[in-house]
Amino acid sequence: MALKRIRVYKGSKPVFDEETRLLVQSIVIDALVTAPQPVTPGWVHTSLMAVGGLVRWAQTTAEPLTREHLLSQRTRNRFINLGTDDLLETSRTNYRCRLDLIATGLTTGPVAATVAASAKSGEAIDPHTPAEVATLWVWAHGLRPATRRDRIVGVLVLGLGCGLRSSELINVYPESVSFDADGAHVIVAGGGHPRVVTCDQVWEDRLAELVANTEPGHPLTSPWRRDQATARGLQNALATAQHTDTPVAWFSPRSLRNTWLVQRLTEGTPIPTLMEAAGIESVEALKAYLTYVPAQTPGDRAASLRGHGVPVEPIRPEVTS
Repeated sequence: MALKRIRVYKGSKPVFDEETRLLVQSIVIDALVTAPQPVTPGWVHTSLMAVGGLVRWAQTTAEPLTREHLLSQRTRNRFINLGTDDLLETSRTNYRCRLDLIATGLTTGPVAATVAASAKSGEAIDPHTPAEVATLWVWAHGLRPATRRDRIVGVLVLGLGCGLRSSELINVYPESVSFDADGAHVIVAGGGHPRVVTCDQVWEDRLAELVANTEPGHPLTSPWRRDQATARGLQNALATAQHTDTPVAWFSPRSLRNTWLVQRLTEGTPIPTLMEAAGIESVEALKAYLTYVPAQTPGDRAASLRGHGVPVEPIRPEVTS
């Protein structure tokens, strides 16, 4: 279906001649390997508009119409800065991200294929090691432009600190977070029934800094804009960032959430508490994460089974006559 849509593309008026049209089509077809799976009509449309706009600008400014020249960093930067004045800022950002993703995918195709093969859904799902988390945090702070860096930092804080899903990451604002003697608490919306998640202590200070640097009404995962992004848009932005500047470990909102879940299980968070915080309705959903929980030493195992020596009154259901 994607190929059918691409092959009928002619370009906006005036339509492209056959040679130029085939150039645009071939670039987008070859870039399908970089698309989140399954490929959506929206992804194809945006890619055609971005590549078509780049080629149109190059044609009118007498730039060489070769794939290598068009997708070079210098040409892409010139197009965004000089050839998109008639676009809204959000559209310019979308064009930049999409062209970055396509250019990187076409020059490092095997990398994109490896990422797509990391899980059935085409995204990273395995929980991250402490070393990977530390390196991802450093990597995120070296990203450019600043908007990309701010987005990734926000996703890491909320994903690793609170275990939020894609649809929930885009719905957290400064006013969604509160602080008290018990820690930092996030009101979570967007993934079902609203709930409150207390942030992992390791990420509290980073969450506080994120809140302090974001204006009220602006999402923590896109603090420079007031309008809300979409879950798909967030996933595309994460893919673009990783294709443009390869991290030590590929990640996604799902892999960050899985890391948070495994950390909670490892630290012994009571199952009912974890299910409520994670928005999980069935104990069966936690079974898949148990294989990632490190085995205890004999001493730790014995200590955890002995408890702390303080009797606990069991909760008994009320009986009504």
